[in-house]
Amino acid sequence: MDINKALLLCLLLIPSFVSAHGGRTDKYGCHNDRKNGGYHCHNGGSVPKPQSIRTSDNATRTTSAKPQELTAQPASSQVREANLAAYKDLVLKTQLALNQLGYSAGEPDGVLGKQTVKAIKHFQVDSDMAVDGKPSYLLLEVLLGRVG
Repeated sequence: MDINKALLLCLLLIPSFVSAHGGRTDKYGCHNDRKNGGYHCHNGGSVPKPQSIRTSDNATRTTSAKPQELTAQPASSQVREANLAAYKDLVLKTQLALNQLGYSAGEPDGVLGKQTVKAIKHFQVDSDMAVDGKPSYLLLEVLLGRVG
């Protein structure tokens, strides 16, 4: 391959490497972008848009373009509620473990407040962990290893 073809190939591939990034995407190649805000798709991926159809009684009904197997999945609000419940449970268990170890995380209520963040940071410093003050399953595992 001559140098001109190699340079052309590099120029064509570099933008895709620059715009691509790691992270979780759904099956459509889309994700929530916290840095730039909003939900977007890569590589031309698009979420199927609802379509309006007429039923036999002349009423307009909106249907999804998603395959039939996807209609059984829970609504996004149910997923959001499940994620919120799991996060609250993680924070509650973290608070309980911190309090047992003598780090004052406050009343164990599952809410990440200033006192809990401060207790997490103190524990992370004492345990030679990266200090970010955020609850995680890794942090909880370390905490429970010290409690048990």
